[in-house]
Amino acid sequence: MMKNIWKQLVSAEKRKYPIKKDDLGRSIRKRCFELFDLGIRPSEVRKKLNIKFKTACTYYYQWKKQPLGLEMQYPVVRKILKNKQGIRPMLMESIARELGVNQEEAETHLEKPWAIKQAMRGSLRSAIEEAREKRSRKRKQAAMMIVRLIEEGGVSLDHIIETLDKLVTEVGKGYEK
Repeated sequence: MMKNIWKQLVSAEKRKYPIKKDDLGRSIRKRCFELFDLGIRPSEVRKKLNIKFKTACTYYYQWKKQPLGLEMQYPVVRKILKNKQGIRPMLMESIARELGVNQEEAETHLEKPWAIKQAMRGSLRSAIEEAREKRSRKRKQAAMMIVRLIEEGGVSLDHIIETLDKLVTEVGKGYEK
């Protein structure tokens, strides 16, 4: 039980399966969206990409929820935001104002791979709020686990802090490699 608690404290959520990409680095979902932008229906997309009809329909309903041409506009917006000069500073200031956060926090969120598309869809603000709530829940869960370790396991707070410091150091060394 104790090992399980330690694992939960330091584990990160990961995908079950890697995303399969074609020769150009596009996922099935992205290729579906591009075909939907061209007016091709899910039944035809299913045949062209050799996927299940249910998958094509799921992607179609996701595609309908976003602005028209998002998949084609995205690379342009992404290129503008990657460039540190030009109109980027004004754009970042505008995005930060729209999201109700400071410019540094907006830049931090836009570094995530999915954030630019969320901003283009108008759903980044709710994603930021959800991320804050999730961090808060994770902190509360971690605090509850530490309390359980102290109460049920008889582990001292000093030992927990020392162990967590070692784990953070080891993880940091792993990122440096």
